Amino acid sequence: MDRLRPSWLSRPYRISLRYRHMSRHLLHRIYGIFKEFFSSKSPSGLFSTALKKCKADERIIDLLGQPIKGFGEMTSRRRARHVSFVEYENNGKTYLRIKFYLKGSMNTATVHCETDKSSPRSHVRYLYAEIDTYPKKIVILEDNRLMDDTSSSNSLIN
Repeated sequence: MDRLRPSWLSRPYRISLRYRHMSRHLLHRIYGIFKEFFSSKSPSGLFSTALKKCKADERIIDLLGQPIKGFGEMTSRRRARHVSFVEYENNGKTYLRIKFYLKGSMNTATVHCETDKSSPRSHVRYLYAEIDTYPKKIVILEDNRLMDDTSSSNSLIN
């Protein structure tokens, strides 16, 4: 009788452990996906923020025409890939720089954007679009680099 009882209990217990491990793994994956797509510090989060700002700017609308679409690098089969990005470190701060493309009914543009990942506040350091015309036109939507540099130098003085 004692031999039957442990084997009778061990199978459901093992199954419950397996399901508990699988659910923990699934929750970890969902959190990772959520963090990647909805965090303003991720490449896709920065892309969506920058794209909204570009679509709302009247100068971009006038130069590109409506509707405006944003996309990443193009492949040889004309399919859009992910937004190209670079993470780098400078003076102890981590920065995220992205590049993506806009297409309107009249023109196309290349957009450059950067944010400070180590900063607690989520803002764009710079955001500008190069309109693909001859000569190239540059539309600066935001440029907070000077403000960031002065705040970091003030913190070094104090």
